[in-house]
Amino acid sequence: MTMWALWNGRNRFVFEGIRDEPTVVVNKAASIWTDFCAAAAGQGSSVPLPRARWQPPCRGTYKINVDGAIFADHHCVGFGVIIRDWEGQPIAAASKRLDGSFSATLVEAMAFRFAVELAHDLGLQSVTVEGDNLEVVQALATSVELLSPLGLIVEDILHDAAQFFSDVSFSHIQRDGNMVAHGLARHARFLEDLSVWMEDVPACVRALFLADLTF
Repeated sequence: MTMWALWNGRNRFVFEGIRDEPTVVVNKAASIWTDFCAAAAGQGSSVPLPRARWQPPCRGTYKINVDGAIFADHHCVGFGVIIRDWEGQPIAAASKRLDGSFSATLVEAMAFRFAVELAHDLGLQSVTVEGDNLEVVQALATSVELLSPLGLIVEDILHDAAQFFSDVSFSHIQRDGNMVAHGLARHARFLEDLSVWMEDVPACVRALFLADLTF
């Protein structure tokens, strides 16, 4: 920036006959540098992060996306599950309402347990269960014993998964890639108990489901 200011001052003297004082040149260089830094900082803060996208599982494996929701004003929670094959086609979708008050982490863990039970009822063998709660996914992936309500639910899930499936894994995804399950969980507030859609999704999440097919 200083070299540019010096060169600009030189050109003003050669072509316009105007001689800038050295302090003027230095101050101009400092001002340009300040403006540049401010612009760079502003540009950096406005660059959006890459959006997470749902990805299909390997052929022969089913991906189960799951999410939970809390409805404090209704004193209940909701679970949302969408099961898809390797082509992104729906095997089943479900929304379940449960009365009571629970922490966000426990709701997510209970949603995972519900998803595992649903997959078992459908006779699936090779599954990946995916959600956007990192704490729950890490607890399931590491199989660490936790002396807490969360630990008890995780223990139940792992025990059932080992009994139900020939191959099972747990993975984490950002909310942007879990929007169908999120929508199904939110839909649960309008239910009395449970709704299941076989080989289809309800209208409330159809647009989100179709958007995921652009993988």
